[in-house]
Amino acid sequence: MAAQSSSSSKSQVSKNASHDTIKTRIQSQAILNGVENQKGILQMVRYVWKVDGLKGFYSGVLPGITGSLANGATYFGFIESTKKWIEDSHPSLEGHWAHFIAGVVRDTLGSVMYV
Repeated sequence: MAAQSSSSSKSQVSKNASHDTIKTRIQSQAILNGVENQKGILQMVRYVWKVDGLKGFYSGVLPGITGSLANGATYFGFIESTKKWIEDSHPSLEGHWAHFIAGVVRDTLGSVMYV
């Protein structure tokens, strides 16, 4: 499962990196330069291609991949260990209930960590 999470995380980050780069550059130019002479999406794509080339669309990908891998590992590790603990300490909650409770606990704690 962790390998699937790893490849899925890398795939998602690499697919979205170019979109995020363009979006972030458009947003930051509005903050830095104000609304005057603001570039549109296609103008920004041309600008990034001209100035930075292909690598410009994927700058900053490594932190995203690292965060996704860490999150996936924590997610599956926590759910599996909590599920095992629930099944061992409360045999009547085996199966679907153990999965459900472990998922709820992990998501609740995860949202506190993200905020």
